[in-house]
Amino acid sequence: MKRTFFATLAAALCILFAGSAQAAILFLSNTDGEEAPLRHGAAYLARTAQNMGMSVVDAKNADPLGNNPVVILDVAHGNRRLKAIIEDAGLEIPETPESFVLYSKPPFIYAAGTDAVGAMYAAYEIADLLQMAENPAFLASSVPSGVHTPAMEIRAVNPFFHTEAFNDPKSWYYDEKFWETYLDELSYDRYNLLDIHAMYELISTFFPNCYLYMLKSDKFPDVGIDSDQAAKNLEMFKKIVVMAKERGIRTSLMSYHASWRLTSADKEDMEPSTQDLADYTAEMATKMIDSVPDMWMLGFRIGESGRPEEFFQDSYIRGVDNATRRINLFTRSWLANPFHTRSIADAYPGRFYIEIKYNGEQLGLPYHAMTSNRKGAAPSYTWEDYTNQPRNYKILWQIRSNGTHRLFRWGDPEFASRTMKSVRFGKGAGFSMEPMTSYYPMTDHFHKDPSQFDYFTWDHQRNWFWYMVWGRMAYDPSTPETVWLNRFTQRFGEAAAADIYNTVVHMSRIVPLIYSYRCIGPDHRNMAPEYETGGSLFDFMNNTPLDFHSIRAIDEFVRWTLFDGALRDSKLGPFETANLLERHAAGAAAAAERAKKILDAEKSSEFKDLLIELDCLSALAHYYSNKIRAATHFGFFMQTNDLADLTKAREFTAKAHESWDKLSETGETHYGQILDTLRIRRFVDKPTFTWRELQPSLQKDIEEMDKALEQALAGTEPAIRHRPAYRAPAGEYLRITASVLHIGAKPVLHYRPAGGDAPWIEKAMKPVDFENLFEYYIPREHATGQIEYYIDAHKDDLKARYPSGKPLKRAAGQFDIEDYLYNDAKNITNELKRIDKMEKQKFVTVQFMEDTARPVVTLQDVEVLDYGATARITVKVRDDSALKEVKIAFKPLPTQYPWVEKDMEPAGTDVYRIDLPLTHEGVMYSIKAADTWHNATAWPWLLEETPYRWIDAWDPAANPYDSRKVRIEPDLYWGHK
Repeated sequence: MKRTFFATLAAALCILFAGSAQAAILFLSNTDGEEAPLRHGAAYLARTAQNMGMSVVDAKNADPLGNNPVVILDVAHGNRRLKAIIEDAGLEIPETPESFVLYSKPPFIYAAGTDAVGAMYAAYEIADLLQMAENPAFLASSVPSGVHTPAMEIRAVNPFFHTEAFNDPKSWYYDEKFWETYLDELSYDRYNLLDIHAMYELISTFFPNCYLYMLKSDKFPDVGIDSDQAAKNLEMFKKIVVMAKERGIRTSLMSYHASWRLTSADKEDMEPSTQDLADYTAEMATKMIDSVPDMWMLGFRIGESGRPEEFFQDSYIRGVDNATRRINLFTRSWLANPFHTRSIADAYPGRFYIEIKYNGEQLGLPYHAMTSNRKGAAPSYTWEDYTNQPRNYKILWQIRSNGTHRLFRWGDPEFASRTMKSVRFGKGAGFSMEPMTSYYPMTDHFHKDPSQFDYFTWDHQRNWFWYMVWGRMAYDPSTPETVWLNRFTQRFGEAAAADIYNTVVHMSRIVPLIYSYRCIGPDHRNMAPEYETGGSLFDFMNNTPLDFHSIRAIDEFVRWTLFDGALRDSKLGPFETANLLERHAAGAAAAAERAKKILDAEKSSEFKDLLIELDCLSALAHYYSNKIRAATHFGFFMQTNDLADLTKAREFTAKAHESWDKLSETGETHYGQILDTLRIRRFVDKPTFTWRELQPSLQKDIEEMDKALEQALAGTEPAIRHRPAYRAPAGEYLRITASVLHIGAKPVLHYRPAGGDAPWIEKAMKPVDFENLFEYYIPREHATGQIEYYIDAHKDDLKARYPSGKPLKRAAGQFDIEDYLYNDAKNITNELKRIDKMEKQKFVTVQFMEDTARPVVTLQDVEVLDYGATARITVKVRDDSALKEVKIAFKPLPTQYPWVEKDMEPAGTDVYRIDLPLTHEGVMYSIKAADTWHNATAWPWLLEETPYRWIDAWDPAANPYDSRKVRIEPDLYWGHK
């Protein structure tokens, strides 16, 4: 039907200040017959105006002329006049779905969506700008003209259907108000897919087949729940799907099991034959597709279903073929054979998506951190070789943030922006993000007295910032800070908004950093960083971080320090991590103190709740920071037997335990028994826990230190144990310590300028408050250039010296097949040999560092040579001092390949170059450099950006590098163009 310009605008409103002569007018046509998302967006804009105390008047009752701001909102393809105005202004209407264009020509604001969803987003954008405008009457002057296009195709949130909710007629599942508020939040946040996985039992952690709860079979009528309840459940699901569609959100449903077991208590020996189950599943797939016509995608989980990949070809693809319409299909890569999973995609004629774990079942870092297989972990925690081409599927990255974040609120726009940019890795189509309620109740299950916190009924009302940050950054990773501050202003008032926002941001950086450094494992069941102690000192000391390519584990850091590795600090180390944790806690506390001067926590239950979480997170940060320091010093003691490090280990352990006690006290005051069946139940042997219940395990730290001390003091051979200092700041006191065993004499420090025949300066070392431990501070005036030193002690016929000329005896390394597979055995053996070599020196040489600046690496050029067989990488490395090492680390993209390091060759002033082997699987790489002072850097740096660059895989049958040399423009986030 042909429409005229003003008569057919999508939305027309007149927004008037109450009692003001100034008016703001938003034009809306009669919305009869218009698409639902557009109506929804227009209604949201109208409510926003009304909530600001304005009057809203229909267009037919308003005069569009004069100085009143006028908003013209419509779908571009249905309104030729609107489209012409925008194009005449030099703005192009995008073809990408869900895009929109804003063109401001005061008093007019022209808003055109590529489709109805894009128009809805335009309405949301204008509503935000209306709230932020200094004078809404002049709204048009504050609306920037521009084109807005989603950064990725799929922006999904991944809730679970719980059996407990289906069994309770009063639960959130049957509550339309829950779904209305939940879907309103998702829509405003720009999510476009509700990715429902089902079913899940909260206590047993079993995943029943969702069809048993929603459909009845004609062939197997006795399978599943009773028909009346199944019909009720299905009817509610259909209503949810329709409500989501009205808000611009598609819906997918993935069944997590292929069986007839309704609950975990059902016996497995009652299972049907494989053919009967395939027939049942095919019938259910057909019925679900036909019964829910607005459902966008249907899925299945292969790995833990107990069925081979070919079962799903016989069931789901058959079921889709029998349905009355085509639907998108998707699966998960977890524990599935990639070859067979691809065969399903190849057999399906429609669109097929594969959900791949982003960082296992945790989050931790804002990029794909598990670039190689992790020891002791299944390869399917990573992307394996799914990035290879050709492929008949699209990748969806499943971000299992609920493993890392289970209780405390989270919101860090910078982190989310980096994550969303990295989702394009492997040419991903988008992501699906687990919220905190995936494996937990939707309601308040944690506060001791929930009635004190009346600002939320359901979790999405408490975690609104979590949803907002991920959704908005997925649509536009450059979303400005003003957007977040506006939402905080609406909730806390303008005066306190910025400080509360900064409190949340700093708080949010604590838990991910804890998990990234003290990464017990990639599974949800491996670690709950908010809840647990992380193990003993030995556990911390022998742990592999999440990104072991960019983060230096404690034992590795200790070895690299003891052999004076020039590139030691090219990875994030333990002390730097500990300092960062405390810095984030301090930043959050400072912002909260400023906010408390403005906003009374007793009058804002949301702010009060936030302060409780801050107390917990601050204690958690200090526990982990001090435990990391303690474990590092303990690691040095285990390698050197220098009691100075054991003293430090005891000191930091005491601080860590004190912080855990503070966490326990806060938890006892404000929280009841907290539900966690996936991880913590293994420590307390029940579904719920308190932090206090985990405190007894901390005694193991003390026991380990006592035992290590006993072993160090065993024997009768005279010895001096010492951790050598190879690097120290110039012009600062340098503390030298020595542990003297089985002599009973004070040690003497001998030092002089290195490399000459100057006489030795001899200084008796002084005892400290620990038996057998001595120290001396080399004065500042001697802390320059290089010095060399040794320590000795004599009494009667007993004597000892350090360096002794022979290495300290150490236990032989115990390696397994994975250590050899991933080169760990080789690397650790070489590192220990380098320590032995240092201990064989006659003196210890100290370099006092005049220069502490790290080298600066800049990527200069990337070329693909020889028809795709070689990648030539050229970098510039600048440093005021001479360079000692410039290395490149690289690997093909599939995660079964380990990282390999090679030296880069000089190719001009400050320029280094290397030719890397390249195949159709692509390659990723990073650069490390160190100067002669051992200042080291890595490019890219993990705290600032994804710590590697890559060249994407390609189809070997369609080689894009069809010449001898192709220059590639490096891109900061998407690999290479």
